[in-house]
Amino acid sequence: MYGIDGVLLLGIMGDGKLIIPLDFAIRRPHPKGPGRRCPDQLNLTQKRLDERLAALAHRGLKFPPPMVGADSWFSDSKWMRHVTQVHQGTLGVQGKRSYTFTLEDGRKVKGSDWVNVDNWTWQRSLHAPGCRYVRLRAHRRTYGHGLLIGVDKPGEKPFYLLSMSLTLPVTRLIRAWNQHHWIEQMFPLLKHLLATEACQARSEDAITVIWSCV
Repeated sequence: MYGIDGVLLLGIMGDGKLIIPLDFAIRRPHPKGPGRRCPDQLNLTQKRLDERLAALAHRGLKFPPPMVGADSWFSDSKWMRHVTQVHQGTLGVQGKRSYTFTLEDGRKVKGSDWVNVDNWTWQRSLHAPGCRYVRLRAHRRTYGHGLLIGVDKPGEKPFYLLSMSLTLPVTRLIRAWNQHHWIEQMFPLLKHLLATEACQARSEDAITVIWSCV
């Protein structure tokens, strides 16, 4: 990814109506002149998450294992495994259409298959009126065994979430994912307060948001 972009880390408290900015970093992936190349966005994000959680713990703020959400750009198996092993938490991401998984019965499915709602046996969500989901265990060589959650919500195209936790309740993951609309509402305000235009991160595509739910 060329140009200047940024990573914004947000903490969500309770039911999602309290959102606290935890960190914001701007990077230049391909700097000109002498010096080391800046870190890629995945390593930068992992470092920021590690440092913020360590800083909170150092100040005596003890949180349960984090539930971290991010878009498909962060669906990296090494980083997802890092959150699981180092923080005993779960990183849930929106899966990519191009990913292929093998289900427990041997069938192979692609991310694009979720668009066809007739392929699945849906269950109704008790915590999100009108929302239905499919829970499947699947395997991918780079990820190992994980959980796929297909989500069909009114007014949205069907999509799926990917989690490496096999024990996390589906409703917990969907409920955390639904909180991203609070972030979208406050995103224009945060861009102004963080002066991202002065950093030349002028479009929303130039800033990637991840959020941690506690």
